Amino acid sequence: MRYFLGFLAFFATFLLMAAINSAWSEWGLLAIIDIPSLFPILFMNGAVIVATGSFKLSIKSANAIFSQKYKLSDEDKEKSVELYKLLARTTMYSAGISTLMGILFMLGQIDTPDTIGPMLSISLISMVYGIFINAIFFWPGIFILKNRKNPGQTVTINEKMVLNKMLEMCYKQGITPEEILNADKIKFD
Repeated sequence: MRYFLGFLAFFATFLLMAAINSAWSEWGLLAIIDIPSLFPILFMNGAVIVATGSFKLSIKSANAIFSQKYKLSDEDKEKSVELYKLLARTTMYSAGISTLMGILFMLGQIDTPDTIGPMLSISLISMVYGIFINAIFFWPGIFILKNRKNPGQTVTINEKMVLNKMLEMCYKQGITPEEILNADKIKFD
């Protein structure tokens, strides 16, 4: 719940800043939409999923995040958390690289001052996209996968487990295995 409230406060602050900015701009909220700035982030995350061979795992983990009825083994849960952590880091790295590349392109056009402002805003929007992708998808996904219990998870008990537990209890009370075999001498209260 705290995470959701924190994200809501962050998102509300961002929308407030964008609304204030839209009063001074003719584009308003459309000024923060730049699809080409989103491509490097999506491309790098797709490359990581393909390179690690975790396409099926990413589908399983997405199903487990969005559906509480979907069961995920403990091993798959740990692998999914690690995959989401890797994708969150990849998102920020690719957003940083995309921002730096945009700044380099902007500096290449430094002789025309009219293009510096728009090019700088386009280069910095990649970082905003990286933060939002992490805040909307990966960080909540990690939190959900770490803290969710599988529905209807059952415990299987076999004879060996019962015997080991009984022996453990007997040893704690000072009863030896020979005494257990001669159970007629043991008094149970």
